[in-house]
Amino acid sequence: MSSLDGWKGLFRLGHSRRRVEEEVDDEVRFHMEGLVERYVEGGMSQDQARARVRSEFGDPDAIRAELAALGWKTRRRTLRRELADSFVQDLRMGFRQMRRRPGFATVVILTLGLGIGANSAVFSVLRSVVLTPLPYPEPDRLMTVWTPWEGYRFNPLSEPDWADLRDGSRSFQAWGVYEAQSLNLSGDGEPEQVSGVRLSATVLQALGAQAVQGRLFLPEETEAPIARVAVVSHGLWQRRFGSDPQLLGRGILIDQEPWTVIGILPKGFRFPDWGGLTDPDVYLPVSLEPATADRGSYYLRVLGRLGEGRSPEQAEEDLGAIAARLAARYPETNGHRVVQVVPLREIVLGEAAGRLWILLGVTGLVLLLACSNVAGLLVARNLGRKAEMAVRASLGAGRHRLTRQLLTETLALAFLGGGTGLLLAWRGTDLLTRILPASLLAGAEIRVDGLVVSAALGATLLTTLLTGAIPALVAPMEDSSSTLRDGSRTFTPGRARGRVMGFMVMAQLALAFVLVDGAGLMLQSLRKATALQELNDPGQVLVAGYRQPGEEGEELFQPDPFLEELLRRVRGLPGVREAGAATTLPLEGLWTSDILAEGEAYDPDTDVPSTHMVPASPGYFRAMGIRILAGRDLAPEDLTEGALGVVVNEAFVARHWPGEDPLGKRIRGNAPSDPWLEAVVVGMVEDVRQSGLEIPAESGMYLPFFPPFQTSRWLAIRTDGDPLSLVPTLRQTLSELDPYRPLTQVFTAQDLYERAARGRSSTTLIFGMFALVALALAAAGTFGVMSFSARQRFREMGVRVALGATRGEVVWLLLRMGLSLSVVGAGIGLLGVLGASRILESLLYGVGTLNPVFMVASGVSLGLVAAAASGLPAFRASRVDPVEVIRSE
Repeated sequence: MSSLDGWKGLFRLGHSRRRVEEEVDDEVRFHMEGLVERYVEGGMSQDQARARVRSEFGDPDAIRAELAALGWKTRRRTLRRELADSFVQDLRMGFRQMRRRPGFATVVILTLGLGIGANSAVFSVLRSVVLTPLPYPEPDRLMTVWTPWEGYRFNPLSEPDWADLRDGSRSFQAWGVYEAQSLNLSGDGEPEQVSGVRLSATVLQALGAQAVQGRLFLPEETEAPIARVAVVSHGLWQRRFGSDPQLLGRGILIDQEPWTVIGILPKGFRFPDWGGLTDPDVYLPVSLEPATADRGSYYLRVLGRLGEGRSPEQAEEDLGAIAARLAARYPETNGHRVVQVVPLREIVLGEAAGRLWILLGVTGLVLLLACSNVAGLLVARNLGRKAEMAVRASLGAGRHRLTRQLLTETLALAFLGGGTGLLLAWRGTDLLTRILPASLLAGAEIRVDGLVVSAALGATLLTTLLTGAIPALVAPMEDSSSTLRDGSRTFTPGRARGRVMGFMVMAQLALAFVLVDGAGLMLQSLRKATALQELNDPGQVLVAGYRQPGEEGEELFQPDPFLEELLRRVRGLPGVREAGAATTLPLEGLWTSDILAEGEAYDPDTDVPSTHMVPASPGYFRAMGIRILAGRDLAPEDLTEGALGVVVNEAFVARHWPGEDPLGKRIRGNAPSDPWLEAVVVGMVEDVRQSGLEIPAESGMYLPFFPPFQTSRWLAIRTDGDPLSLVPTLRQTLSELDPYRPLTQVFTAQDLYERAARGRSSTTLIFGMFALVALALAAAGTFGVMSFSARQRFREMGVRVALGATRGEVVWLLLRMGLSLSVVGAGIGLLGVLGASRILESLLYGVGTLNPVFMVASGVSLGLVAAAASGLPAFRASRVDPVEVIRSE
């Protein structure tokens, strides 16, 4: 019998349709032959009799077909009823088995629940973040547009470039530009900083937004000169204005200027942004003047809805033709720029999709480990039911019937485990929401919904197949007479079944090896990323932010009198050692520009690497803890016209003047004439990473002025005592200078490193949790199988002791078995690590995927787990009384 026929036999209780047709053929033939014999006895010839039977009987083929269909319908109904009755009977038997062995059932249910729950929780996150469409009408038609240099991605647009693309293309049904900003909101209570977006009216139109009260912007209100009208979010309307229905038409103060509220967005509306969906508090018209704006100033993001029948490729080709014309007309700014049309979904998800799929794969390994664990336990349990199976077989139950019963019992356990898993997933989603960084969740609302429940049901059915098939097929089906005659006496479970149980243990240990090795690599990556802290004693530095309202038409190089006065007062506060300010914090840099150093000439065909630009005040380096390696700090005189002084970092010097003294050297913006910046280097500081923990320090420059488009101000205050104790005094000092300017985020410089490591820390924590769960499951599975093996070999151990074996030799016999399984499991796990190395590589930093140290450590961990799981059963087996064993024989 083939294996396929064997599987079919599990669910077949009667004959096939062909057998029914054969039975109908026999029955019709019998009746026809009987009538022929009767007519022949009445005096007819054979031919006459057969002709009369055919005339009376009708078409035999039609009759056979009709009777066969009726018979098969009846037989199928009977089969279904018998199968249902058999399933109910098997299910009852399964629950009786659970009541007889509640401890075993509890272990199996919790093990499966843990595996199914972990998968369901991660899938709920994946479903909400990756698999759910964006909350806009026809989201696949929403696109973003970027103008990077050739070979790069995701560069925003300048105002003139946007105007040229908008006027020359007809690929979009509605598209516009926007710029995210923080805003100072005052009036009607304490001033606060709120999140805002300045945008074209067509952006909300492209998103399909509708106002729940009032209206949205009209196109003319977002054209220069813009109307001073605002749309607020539902959340801000409730939180600050108490859901006041009279808010429409009222004025609010934004950056100390009056704006009229014309609309309120619906609850739950989210605005797309880089790496997630956000909930801005205020929407304002964007002010554009393309005719006078700098074509090299890139800050606008474009969002639009493709026209009917247009594809992203067609839109990119259309815009690319315009970009080529701009490159020929403006080679200085557009010479090597291209246009990219990127689906909005790709921008919103960012890295979330890849990381969440990897996490789902990790939880899949945990589920496989749980299934292997339970399968081993079921094999061991079934081996202990030889007498029961023999009795059932002697009463007429065939192998298929007994196998189906064991599968049904497993199904009952799996469904209880699935229900437990859903409860764990319901709690686990809350835990994942707290652990995972907000950037990875992409602003999605995580919940266990119908799709997650369906996935859990599918995982339950898959679990039943994985955990029940092998134990059911290797269940003891020996000759019933010999089994009943010998009772339960046996020395070993049999070589074949012993190999199956050993394979289950090895599979668990192999999966645990992969997860433990991955967790170790992740932990080492986290240590590598957080080991270096360039800032001196960052725990003593208070970082506090506020926003400086920008004013149109301001000069680029000018002092900030408000900041200077604020720093003067802060330096006079008790416990303050030094204070300074910057627009950009370490690890969170944003502004870059192309800079030419002394000795370098402008070349439109050369791609000049960008330099991080950090506007900073005198005293900022000492306050933040950045060492000055050469020259001096920034000073007020560095802002003198024609003698602008800047400070560069080590990376800038290494790139442009390796081995030379940078002091006194001149730099300028990358332009053929009239560059936006010309300055002289007055100092050099140590490198500080600007783009995150895992990106090495890049070329950087500190400027002595605060340009109008850099509205953020970050105070760095070095203190003698607890930095956070200074917050109330600092808040009062700022309020005394300007009651409309609120203090926003407040933290220590040490928190900068913790914030930057949050994503890696959360992923490492989850990997570590799953690795611990894997080790625990592997230990439990090994313990269960080894305990069963020890019980089955009690008589053998007793005989060995009676023949002179020491108890240490008996213990070593079983320990050696467990350690051998761990060695083979580690070898299989090593192959798994090799296969998953490319996937794991995307999650690592500063460490290779094939690290022998962690491989050895993982192998040692498995050895310890196997030794611990085998030790207690081995010790029990060594305490067996040989006299009692011989007497029982």
